[in-house]
Amino acid sequence: MKQRYRSIASFLLMLYVLPVTAVSEAFSGKDNWVSLGAKNSQFSVSFGARSGFFGWEIGGLNGGDYASNDIKSYPTSENGYISLGDKNIDGPYGLDILHFADLSNKFTVYGGVGLYFQDKAEVAQSTTSGLLYTQSSRTSTNAAYSGGLQFRAKKTLAFGLGYHTVRGTNAQVMVKF
Repeated sequence: MKQRYRSIASFLLMLYVLPVTAVSEAFSGKDNWVSLGAKNSQFSVSFGARSGFFGWEIGGLNGGDYASNDIKSYPTSENGYISLGDKNIDGPYGLDILHFADLSNKFTVYGGVGLYFQDKAEVAQSTTSGLLYTQSSRTSTNAAYSGGLQFRAKKTLAFGLGYHTVRGTNAQVMVKF
């Protein structure tokens, strides 16, 4: 879990260090979107931007086997406990790089690859108190793939449907600023 906070802090620091002009250029005149979806009864969200034939998307999936605030972040000191095994903590999060191919003025197909991070922990449950403890933890890194179809309804508005191996089926709303 500490690695997750370090990863998020590093990402936010990177965004802070970038010149203001580079950040504003990343969104001006581009297609920007929000995507909502689901996989295995869990909710996903992502944000992305496109410029020309390339784009990026950052997103995540809520949930996991346990939420980080439900588990003590240290090993149990109690004698009686049951090992629940290796569990996913919170949801995965990551970044995708996308490539777009315009089929016409109205339709575009896209595909992408990305890296997603998932906090995992060996979880133990106290037999006396019932509390959950992290015996050990790590962050796993997984490759992700995505693809979909987008339809431009107006010059400044588009919709899309896609599939992502981590975030599942999703619907997109795009706005051009």
